[in-house]
Amino acid sequence: MRYGARGEAFGVLKRAYSYLRDGRWHLVTGYKVGELASEWVSQIQFDPQLVGYVEGAPPVPSENLTAGLTDPSSGTFEGASSVQLTEAEEVVRSLSCAKERSVDAAFGFALSNEVDVDVWMITAPLGFGIAKAIAKAIAKGGVSASVRGNLEFSNSWAEETAVSQGENTARTTKVVLTGNWEDPARLLNPATGRRYVPANTGFAVVQSQTADVFALRLAHSGALVAYRIQPNPDIPKDWNVIPFPINPRYTKQGTLDGTVGFDQRGTVAVPDYQGARDRGEYSYFKPREAYALKRRIQRDRQRLHSF
Repeated sequence: MRYGARGEAFGVLKRAYSYLRDGRWHLVTGYKVGELASEWVSQIQFDPQLVGYVEGAPPVPSENLTAGLTDPSSGTFEGASSVQLTEAEEVVRSLSCAKERSVDAAFGFALSNEVDVDVWMITAPLGFGIAKAIAKAIAKGGVSASVRGNLEFSNSWAEETAVSQGENTARTTKVVLTGNWEDPARLLNPATGRRYVPANTGFAVVQSQTADVFALRLAHSGALVAYRIQPNPDIPKDWNVIPFPINPRYTKQGTLDGTVGFDQRGTVAVPDYQGARDRGEYSYFKPREAYALKRRIQRDRQRLHSF
């Protein structure tokens, strides 16, 4: 199968002959059987990359989900428990611009002039003497002038522009309890009555690529020759949720500790946990694992606090 110039898919069916002679391999090709018409069938997901998973709804003991609490012919316990995981992401893009202008000017001018005259009488009969002021012979005078000036100027201007754009994305995964009523002819614990048995199903969140599935048929007869899968380059990786059955010997919905109540002989164990009558960890009852997780969380908090 190949693609034409316009993007259409087509194919050719050819026959080949192969044989060995004198220790050598001979291949005869080029026998055309007929044109193949391409028929688009569906899209499939491939190359899944695991992102996370949810091991079903929160556990509920099935000995509490009995026919005495509701009518099996008209009601179920669907949705009796649920879990929801929300992942939020916020992206804010901002652009800001600020501009400021300022003009300051100052000018000062000062002029001052001052004249002062004193006249003294000097007596020197021998060529030298003493100068002393005589009231009648003294003349004093003075002139004073002053000019001052000052000029100040100030101008200021500010401008600011801000643009922001934000995106909030939230991805929510929610799982609710589902299941079916127990077969009335095969009750596990007749003392508790008919139970609503939750489905032991988990959900994986994956990112995968998309491919197109084509059916190749002979153009002259319509006979199916083969299916061909071609990756679709126009579709990017997408999110998908894939349900998967949980190993019942790991955890099993409907039983918290491997048992489903009591009868006249004692505890009634689930077939997957025949040793549940003895001390141990069964189904969701895993205190060692729980406290190991708790210690790990505490260590991470202390490490973050120290940082």
